[in-house]
Amino acid sequence: MFQNFTSITSLYSSLLFLDKVDKHELAYIIEESIARLEKKIRLIEERPGFSEVPDRYRDSALFISEHAYQALSNDANWLRKLVEHLRSA
Repeated sequence: MFQNFTSITSLYSSLLFLDKVDKHELAYIIEESIARLEKKIRLIEERPGFSEVPDRYRDSALFISEHAYQALSNDANWLRKLVEHLRSA
């Protein structure tokens, strides 16, 4: 569940059963997911710009890019907090 999730909200129900899993193994799996998110974040940060996007779509492309960046960053931060929780439990 934590390896190939598509959204953080899809993980909510799994949180109810954390007492049934190996917390160290789950923390490792989540860290791998964080690394994948960070890779996507870096791709957005390193984008060459929107020079190839027609002027009339550039503002929209920028809004979409900013939302994707913020959503991925938020998800990564939430997962980091979850890893901290697992390690402290």
